Amino acid sequence: MSGLKLFFIFLKMGALAFGGGYTVVGLAKHEFVERKKLITSAEMIDFLTISQTLPGIMAVNFAAFLGNRLGGRTGGIAAVFGMIVPAVLAILLLANLITEAEHYPLLQRALTGVRIAVAVMILNILIIQAKTVLTLKRRWLIAGLTGMTLLFQTPPVIPLLTAGFIGWLFYRYKKDIF
Repeated sequence: MSGLKLFFIFLKMGALAFGGGYTVVGLAKHEFVERKKLITSAEMIDFLTISQTLPGIMAVNFAAFLGNRLGGRTGGIAAVFGMIVPAVLAILLLANLITEAEHYPLLQRALTGVRIAVAVMILNILIIQAKTVLTLKRRWLIAGLTGMTLLFQTPPVIPLLTAGFIGWLFYRYKKDIF
């Protein structure tokens, strides 16, 4: 896929991604898995997993991986620029309004509604990811043990390292784990 086409697809996604990176995942699933059938759900989950693990903005990381997969290095760069342009423009246009939100009750109510919608969108992505990933009892065990690390309010890297280590222990001798 051409870099220009990827730029405009991600520009549209970036403009519609109210609520953050996880809304991009839903839009990307619709666009690239269901509509265009360019990647599988499993590939999308892999890109999401790597994007969440690396430092930086998850949506931008996701755009880079997906763009690179569909259009090479040029596609990755184009997808990243497409993803960030709407956010940069929105921040520049809305920065003063958002900092003054406490003085506008109507805006506060609207933002409360948006927060609820974002929580539901994140829950939807969680369900999609769980259906794809949690297919074996061992994987549920990894999820449970990793979740227990969150009870101790550890830094995000601790659950990731825990899951990686447990996954390595379980699958170190298996060739086909997926």
